[in-house]
Amino acid sequence: ILLNARSTNPRRDWRPDQVTDLVSRIASEEAAHFILTAAPEHLAELEALLESWPRSLRDRALPFSAQSHFFELPALMSHADLVISVETAPLHFAFALQKPLIALMRQKKPYWAPPRNGRSWVLQAPAAHGQVGDISVDAVFEAYREQRSRLRDSLPQTFCSS
Repeated sequence: ILLNARSTNPRRDWRPDQVTDLVSRIASEEAAHFILTAAPEHLAELEALLESWPRSLRDRALPFSAQSHFFELPALMSHADLVISVETAPLHFAFALQKPLIALMRQKKPYWAPPRNGRSWVLQAPAAHGQVGDISVDAVFEAYREQRSRLRDSLPQTFCSS
């Protein structure tokens, strides 16, 4: 599972505690591995977050940042079974690559949202002027479970194994 929780605007970010909680919940149900992405300037911060995790979670997570070329990210993403992303470039890459996607967005510009279909799920901040961080872990986890259920027959066993 590729998880992108940072953008270029703090209003579009999902908080580190939310990332930790979501990864913990998914890991308790699935034998999943996680790639957590960050821009190069935020990679050290992401690595520090992962260092704070229990070893059982840390061993299933990899911090990633494109270092040589911007397109390293979509190349890596092409191998992910699922992408969970805030409203930034990785969200659009995931949709273009037709990856199963859970998009976390504000209501500010809904025309930028990927269309909802069998592979993409859009969660918006509950308030009209809300931030992505206002989207609860419960909502994202429920979307994850629904995506997992919907896609169970079309994804590799690594996504769906218990």
